[in-house]
Amino acid sequence: MKLYDLNDPLNLVYARTRLIGTIVTRKGKAINVMDITEDFTVVYITLSTGTQAHCPWEELDITPVKLGYLNYNRNAHYIFRLPMRRDWKQGLRNTTMSTVKGKNIERIPGRYLAKLIEGSYPKLNKVLEHLCSEKSKVSTMAFSRNFAVNKYMELLYKDKFTVGKLDNDNGTYELDPTFHWVVETLEEDLAA
Repeated sequence: MKLYDLNDPLNLVYARTRLIGTIVTRKGKAINVMDITEDFTVVYITLSTGTQAHCPWEELDITPVKLGYLNYNRNAHYIFRLPMRRDWKQGLRNTTMSTVKGKNIERIPGRYLAKLIEGSYPKLNKVLEHLCSEKSKVSTMAFSRNFAVNKYMELLYKDKFTVGKLDNDNGTYELDPTFHWVVETLEEDLAA
């Protein structure tokens, strides 16, 4: 997405003040913008690997990144964007996101945020394997941005609703009739 006229020197200042220190994507990968040079070369760190690189400005995608469940520290945490009208930066930052339960986002390593932003989740059968293992200390685990499962085989939606139960023996689920409106999203996430 191109928003700045590269021929106008004021746009360099504008781009730098709005993007340095923010998380955006490049070719589908989550990156943290470290600097933008005078020729509009972006210096960044790839969140999944921690390596520094650079690219032309045109390769950035500064549309808002998708958030949702993040698997970290034996739990699934639902991450959402905070409404901040006074905020003038364009990318995502620690100060513009939170968890439903108020966990400190700054302590979450970049590689976990990268998995969230890039949509990298384990399949449901792997989630159930982790939760049902006698050696496992995992208490909740997400299989998509929208859904997670806890150790009681309860199906959680966006960390606010327990929408049903899973049967680990035959791999089926039973939704609470109150939450019939999540069926389509659940089916899409299970098929992904």
